[in-house]
Amino acid sequence: MTPAQAARYEIAEALAKQALRRVRDRDPDWKPTPSLIETAEGAIRAREGELAEASARPRELLRDAIPNTNPDWGVNRLRKELGDRGFVLYKRAKGNGIILRNLITDEEVRIMERPATRVRRGSQQKLLNRYYYRYRSGRNQPEGSHITILDKED
Repeated sequence: MTPAQAARYEIAEALAKQALRRVRDRDPDWKPTPSLIETAEGAIRAREGELAEASARPRELLRDAIPNTNPDWGVNRLRKELGDRGFVLYKRAKGNGIILRNLITDEEVRIMERPATRVRRGSQQKLLNRYYYRYRSGRNQPEGSHITILDKED
């Protein structure tokens, strides 16, 4: 491996590791596609491929997130920001949850605590942290997928 290739590899590896750590905050079991490495260029391309996959994974996980919110907010910050946008407590949800509704736009956010027991075919996103939510863009719209809320003191 030439010095230039070694430098490119180190950069690609560092960026890939950083992206993998971010993904594993939301999807701890996710792994990039394995690759076969035979040359220095192959090793560099493998790390760049891991970076590309790890960069795309959060977009998949957050496709049904509340628009214009930060996925790194904890539950208190999320509730504050939603309140600032006009969301109010609409009703209690089954279990230990609440439903917030914007009475002007009819958007809804259901914030729930992690279930006490694992459901065999349920979403892993609701099991990763203490809270998760589901967003509905309007009254007659379906709820989006489960979005984990990171455990943060905010």
